Amino acid sequence: MPLPAADGVVSALDHAYADVTAMVADLDDNDLLLPSGCRGWSIADLLYHMLQDAQRALVTEAVIHHLDLTASLPDAPAPAAAATAIAVSTMEGLAAPGGLPAHWDDRAILLKGSGRAALDATDRRALGSGAALFPLLS
Repeated sequence: MPLPAADGVVSALDHAYADVTAMVADLDDNDLLLPSGCRGWSIADLLYHMLQDAQRALVTEAVIHHLDLTASLPDAPAPAAAATAIAVSTMEGLAAPGGLPAHWDDRAILLKGSGRAALDATDRRALGSGAALFPLLS
């Protein structure tokens, strides 16, 4: 089955999130603590997970691929700061609890965290056992 046209995909995504929003818009704090269909997760936990999924999939992904494009287009502008901040935050969350080396800038976090750049000996020392988690996403 072929994928629908881009506008169809956007429309389907819009409907999916609108439906979820409508379903939970009137829930109070007690309702948000009810269990969801994901064992051990409340409705609030699941909604937060969905928010994080959307940020990772739509931003973490776009920023990384933006950097991929600059590999052959060195004069291209850098990704937007707000988008980069979300992508970096996602990488930081994936690297927890050990965190990321303090000497990495945002670009290093994104390139090394996605496997686009290799970890060197200094990185591996700073990461310790956390180096085994890399790449954090690909």
